[in-house]
Amino acid sequence: MRLQEAIRDELFRYREAGWPHLPVSKADALLGDALQVLPTPDSELRDVLAMTACETLIEGGNCSPAALKDAFRISLQRLHDGLGESGTDSIFGRSFSALVLASLLRRDCRQLLFSKEEWKTLFSAACTQLSKERDLRGYVKGKGWAHALAHFGDLFEAAAHSPFCAAEHADSFLSAMAPLTAEAHTFFCHFEYDRLLRAIPVFMQKGALSEKALCAWITTLPPIWPWKSGEPEEHLLLRTAMRFNRVTFLCALFALELSPAVQNAVRAACKELPE
Repeated sequence: MRLQEAIRDELFRYREAGWPHLPVSKADALLGDALQVLPTPDSELRDVLAMTACETLIEGGNCSPAALKDAFRISLQRLHDGLGESGTDSIFGRSFSALVLASLLRRDCRQLLFSKEEWKTLFSAACTQLSKERDLRGYVKGKGWAHALAHFGDLFEAAAHSPFCAAEHADSFLSAMAPLTAEAHTFFCHFEYDRLLRAIPVFMQKGALSEKALCAWITTLPPIWPWKSGEPEEHLLLRTAMRFNRVTFLCALFALELSPAVQNAVRAACKELPE
């Protein structure tokens, strides 16, 4: 606890100084400290101080390649920490590590840091996390944003800009995302889909995802349970969440205005939704 408070004070001074450009050794040390406290459920320390410091130091700072590689290794490992849990504080480590990795990939687009194999390892881990994440909370009272889907949306958008990105990766992303369009246990009302879908225009611009393939994928989305007379109340609530989330997803996809064909595919999917 004393160490955490010491790091809080250090990060607070860095913020009060206006997030200045630091010498390499100090930038490396501060990045390491910020990463150390990032999984905390303390929203001020995590969101306001540590995450902002990480983004500043990674994307616009003076960190060494070795420090950035360490940040990559630590954050990649944290994607798996507690995966499968729901309602625990482990979500903050997974979710905010996705944001750190997104920052690293944005830096990588300007200054090549990672090999193709490292990028592929990251992309595979992100797809696994997206498909297996069970803690889908948005805002957590008293602890701030968990928001895993939104944060992973930022990660996939950054990954899609990589020269290593290909059609197989767009396919993996769509496969991992599909079940989430019919999620029954959480109402996604914090713009999760808006963030998660930002990767799609990038995939399409790079030629990794065709209009035809996206339209075909829309027709294969998991079905929404139809209404049945006399169904138990718990089934009604689950079906309501599924339908709400599918409509929210389709609206977010339609808002991207990708092409007339995609718009028509979205309209058709809306018409097929059960009442």
